[in-house]
Amino acid sequence: MKTQIPPRSSTAPIDPVLIPQRVLYTGARMPGIGLGTFGSDHVSPSEVAEAVEGAAAVGYRHFDCASVYGNEAQIGYSLQRILRSGIKREQLWITSKLWNDKHGENDVIPSCRQSLSRALAIS
Repeated sequence: MKTQIPPRSSTAPIDPVLIPQRVLYTGARMPGIGLGTFGSDHVSPSEVAEAVEGAAAVGYRHFDCASVYGNEAQIGYSLQRILRSGIKREQLWITSKLWNDKHGENDVIPSCRQSLSRALAIS
């Protein structure tokens, strides 16, 4: 059964429950629509972070990030603000990616730790 998203005004938030979900092999449910946070080719990290907060306010719960975007600290700060607004962590799906030079056996865990550290840098 397909979920029908009702028409809406441009200012009314969408109930995140209405967003189509993808069920992963683990049983985890991931929102099928998300906001990508790449923008360093035309906007500042703070503008992308502001877009993340605005997207959460209108119903987005999936955010696609990557260390190479250069905005992890600002996105992390926005995610902290989103959590303080009353949206629960369990409602968010946050993805990130290792850059191509971080796929080696000795690079994966340090790179993930660095991303988490950056995301918690601004509070």
